[in-house]
Amino acid sequence: MRSTGASYALWSHAKLALAAGLPSEVIDALQRGEEPQKVSSRLRRDEQVDLSLALLLCDELLEAGMTVSEETYRAAVQQLGERCTFEVSATVGFYLLLSAVLKTFDVRPPEVSKL
Repeated sequence: MRSTGASYALWSHAKLALAAGLPSEVIDALQRGEEPQKVSSRLRRDEQVDLSLALLLCDELLEAGMTVSEETYRAAVQQLGERCTFEVSATVGFYLLLSAVLKTFDVRPPEVSKL
């Protein structure tokens, strides 16, 4: 949602991520659009590779043409599994649709919000 500028979706999902236990510094880094390797370095070692691959897959899907490189695809399927790779790509598609609706109707987060 950061790449689409749908501020409401970004705001609401930051709240969910925080509630799920994602550290606030990781959420902030993702919102700023930091490089996947830099963001994943803030996580436990066992979470780092999975996040880096998922973010790389997302970034490639969000580029013009939505082309995932063979290298990224193979690494994602090997590390994340075929199902999770599918879920990441389907989630990107869903949130592109959601972002389009939110932006069409100019839905914004509340003026005063607390995570």
